Parts: sequence; C-alpha cells; structure tokens
Amino acid sequence: MIVISHDLSSINDINKAIKEIKDAAKIKFSRDVTDFLLLELVDMNLTDMPYSRNEYNQLLKLIYDYGSGNSLNNDLVIGNVMRRVFRSSFM
Repeated sequence: MIVISHDLSSINDINKAIKEIKDAAKIKFSRDVTDFLLLELVDMNLTDMPYSRNEYNQLLKLIYDYGSGNSLNNDLVIGNVMRRVFRSSFM
C-alpha cells in the first residue's frame, strides 16, 4: 500500500495506526509479519522520514531560515507557512 499526503499530521496519524497493526500482528503471529517504510520527498529524492516530527517546529524553522536569508527557495510558500503558524497559535 502506498499513502501519499502533503499533510504531516495525517502522515503521523497513519504512521501510528500502522505501528499498532504491526504490533498486534506480532503478538498474534509471534513474529513480524508486516513491514513499512516512511519516506519523504526532499529535493526530488526519497529519504527516510524521522518517525517523530512536529509540524509546528518544522514550520517555525522554515520561517526562521527564510527570514535569516538561509532559504530563498521558499518564496512561493512562505506566506502560506506563516499563515498556518499564525492560525495554529492564535485562533
């Protein structure tokens, strides 16, 4: 099964569900019967995705990097990123 999403919270929820299924299958069958990979697309390459990521922290880092001039390739998305952080903090 392949799951694709741009929403990090959805990926985290799906990841938790898959872990629960894997743990239940291991108990029932006394061995690992499932396996899964959690990958993300970074600069047109698939890389391992850390299992615990906080979307809020990632967005704040993106804003900080952009504001400090370290990440100029986010011109098209920085406004939306700032809006998402604002809405999650103040609404």
